[in-house]
Amino acid sequence: MKTITVTGIDLAKSVFQVQANDARGKAVIKRKLTRSQLAPFMQLLPTCTIAMEACCGAHTMARKFQSFGHEVRLISPQFVTPFVKGNKNDANDAAAICEAAFRPSMHFVPIKQVFHQDIQSIHRVRARLSVNRTALCNQMRGILAEAGQVVAQGVLPLKRFATSLVHSTDGEISPVCRETIADLLAELLELEERLAVNDRRLETIAKQNDICRQLTKIKGIGTIAATALLAATPNPKVFKNGRQFAARPCSKSSR
Repeated sequence: MKTITVTGIDLAKSVFQVQANDARGKAVIKRKLTRSQLAPFMQLLPTCTIAMEACCGAHTMARKFQSFGHEVRLISPQFVTPFVKGNKNDANDAAAICEAAFRPSMHFVPIKQVFHQDIQSIHRVRARLSVNRTALCNQMRGILAEAGQVVAQGVLPLKRFATSLVHSTDGEISPVCRETIADLLAELLELEERLAVNDRRLETIAKQNDICRQLTKIKGIGTIAATALLAATPNPKVFKNGRQFAARPCSKSSR
């Protein structure tokens, strides 16, 4: 097989575009591989630098390719876009990834371990549950407002009012409206219990992790913030200083 310096992979759900370049930047391999074909192909490939966009599934792939002896570089998608030549397609994306991988000023995304991804998964589930709770509370407030009942801000006052309403016989609220609020209250309590489960998981992780324990000693940083920082920044040494860390694009670098 010809000498290969860098291999760019355009990740996808089923079919992956692979391009391998030699030291001069000339493409020596261009191939489409299915998900089941990709790992065996990369295992047989001569040791080289593997470059991919930091998108869904990239970190798991990166760890697997590292176990084959390759060096893996993950690039934020926003930094690959300027190197795409011609129309955007899988082949051009793979070529752009190869070119971006060896730019001297390129910033790479640290590869997350399973531990970091597990924490990030808990945070994502917790965030969705929190959004659902807010939407549910707003819907309850809207229904009650239509019935002439305005409730104070906050989840606790809403739960107290809804609980008292469900167990009262006040004639101002129709039986159908009362039943609707009862159903929504039960859903709200279930959401809060699921949120509490995720919070307990994060608290357990924070207590057992040295980095989280150090972070929580900082004023204003609690369990949620500490575990989120740990998950999003597996290697803080990639940032030159605190200002650079604070200015990073969170939506990209936390992938």
